[in-house]
Amino acid sequence: MHTPVEARESSQALFDSVPSRGKVDTAGIAAMTNDVDESIGLLRAKIAALGIAENTYLVVMSDNGGSAGGSRGSDVSALKGGKGSLYEGGIRIPFFVEGPGIEAGSVSNQSIMGCDLYPTFCEWAGIETPEGLEGVSLAAVLSASAQQLAESSILFHYPHTLWARRPPEAAIRIDSRRL
Repeated sequence: MHTPVEARESSQALFDSVPSRGKVDTAGIAAMTNDVDESIGLLRAKIAALGIAENTYLVVMSDNGGSAGGSRGSDVSALKGGKGSLYEGGIRIPFFVEGPGIEAGSVSNQSIMGCDLYPTFCEWAGIETPEGLEGVSLAAVLSASAQQLAESSILFHYPHTLWARRPPEAAIRIDSRRL
């Protein structure tokens, strides 16, 4: 969750008794998380009410890992690094999918990237994926018809130097199936 911490008053009231952790507004973060959860619930309910659940996928994904040391409310202390880092704490993100053919509660250890979403959406829609496109469809892994994608490598590049006060970094994970 990004700052500033903003949540509905009704959600904030639910977590008023949660103590802050240093400079972290733990109650505010909990209230924001509650708002996101309730919003996803409203979206799921609308999808069901419209009668389109049998051909609709709901995808929720973060853009980066949490802040190292929990300085902004996230806690990635079990992992090395954090947002802006090429270590697991910076590149491991939440990713949830619900839809036809995806077993509720299923979990995969497959490494993926945001560029895998477009080929996945194309496959679900029955559209041919353009040649030379980066990314691969996750449809088989998500439907459990395949345990893993074929052996591949994933490239991470962090070009920001101005505010990070460090040189650009890059990392390659070869055979990304091995977590």
